[in-house]
Parts: sequence; structure tokens; C-alpha cells
Amino acid sequence: TKKLYDELEKLLEQNADKEAVQKKLDELSKKEDALEKELERTLEMFKELKFDQKLDKLKNDLKDLSEKQKDLAEKTNQEKAPNEELQKEQEKLNQEFKKLEEDMKDLKGLNDDLKDKKELPKEEDAQKSIEEKQQKSSEDLKNNNNKKAAKSQKEAGDQMKKMSDDLGKMQEKEEQEE
Repeated sequence: TKKLYDELEKLLEQNADKEAVQKKLDELSKKEDALEKELERTLEMFKELKFDQKLDKLKNDLKDLSEKQKDLAEKTNQEKAPNEELQKEQEKLNQEFKKLEEDMKDLKGLNDDLKDKKELPKEEDAQKSIEEKQQKSSEDLKNNNNKKAAKSQKEAGDQMKKMSDDLGKMQEKEEQEE
């Protein structure tokens, strides 16, 4: 493109005929169009890569949090620690899940930016249910009701695992379609 600009400049300096100048301008225009299309394709590939990385991280983080939640359910059920300590641990997991919900929103935003949008699983109900179960387990721990708390914790962990699995299935489906 730089070379074409230089050639165009020479033609203008030489007071070349209009046809030669027009020909160079057309050539330059075609090159710029091709470059713009290539940049758009590259940008789209970058967006897809960013989406895929975010999806992968979210899927793995949900799976890890699911395991932590189930471990806490086991600990709570067996009363292996004082309730105050179990409550703190549950609150920490509640915060981690809130962060993952933000990551899910970010993922949806990245998806909206893609030309070929991915079909993300509808997880709003599951997210709400997990939040409720986590909150219920916190309250049950405060009231020294460990069996109920453990049940809510296990259910929340199971739902997180299902969300992670759903994202994994969506990812596999997308890879098969490519």
C-alpha cells in the first residue's frame, strides 16, 4: 500500500494523464478494501478466541467451586468444624459464586459482540437457585441446623456442576460445528 501511494505521488508530480492516476487510485482502493476485510476477519477471530478462553475459564471455575461447595457440605454434615468457621467458609463460596455470575455476564457480552453468536445455555434460573441455596445454607448454619445446611450446600454444588457441564456440552457442540 505504501508502494502504491509512492507511485501515485510520482504520477501526480509528473502531471500524468488522468487515466493513469485514476488507475492507481482504483488499485489503491482495492488494496485498502482487502486490508480492511482482513482486519475485520482478524478482529472477529480475536473476539472468538477471547470468548472461548472466557468460556473455558468459567467452566473450570464453576467445576472447582462445585467441588468446594460439596466438600463444605460433607464437612458441615459431619460437623467437622465449628459452625462459625463453616459459615465463614460458606460466605466465601457465596462471594466466589457472585464473581462467577459477573463472569457469566461478561461472557454474554462477548457473545453479543460476535458476528456468529454462540448458543449459550440459559442459566439465569440455575444461578438464582444456587444463590438461594447458598443463602439458605448460611442461615441454617447460623441456626445450628447443619443437616439442612449440608443438604442446601450439596444441592448448590450439584447445580454448579450441572452449569459447568452445560457449558462444556455447548463448547463441544460448537467445536463439532466448526
